[in-house]
Amino acid sequence: MTSQFLSIFYLYELDHYIVNNLHIKYYIRYMDDFVLIHHDKDVLKQALKKIEKILESIYKLKLNAKKTKIISIKEGFSFLGYTYKVINNKTIVKIRKESYENIKKKIKEIHYRYKYQKNISKPFMSIMSYWYNRKYGSQLRVRRIINRFWFKRLEYEK
Repeated sequence: MTSQFLSIFYLYELDHYIVNNLHIKYYIRYMDDFVLIHHDKDVLKQALKKIEKILESIYKLKLNAKKTKIISIKEGFSFLGYTYKVINNKTIVKIRKESYENIKKKIKEIHYRYKYQKNISKPFMSIMSYWYNRKYGSQLRVRRIINRFWFKRLEYEK
């Protein structure tokens, strides 16, 4: 919780600068990850240069070169475990493949803890949060993973 508060507080001025000085209307930030959406690629290039300069001079931070890209919204981009793409003026949201693998790994870990520690409350709450919180993307696929790696294993062990 402290790191969330610090992230909001620490980068607040950058948020303000991006919206009011750079005039980026569509700006999304969660912690230290952010997305800027604009119809003009040149505006985004200039914004990127200014943001890099501010981050380095004021905040002593650097952007991750692997994650920092200027792309067309039609190509799609990944943000917070989802892939966003616009096709025929419709926004398509899918869960990234890496996120599925992370879910499988987490469920196996939770199952192992449940099996040997016999404490069902925390594992059950974690599984249910995966079950209900994946509102976007392929929720059916997430539920199939949960069924396969959690519920089927419980039935098998009986």
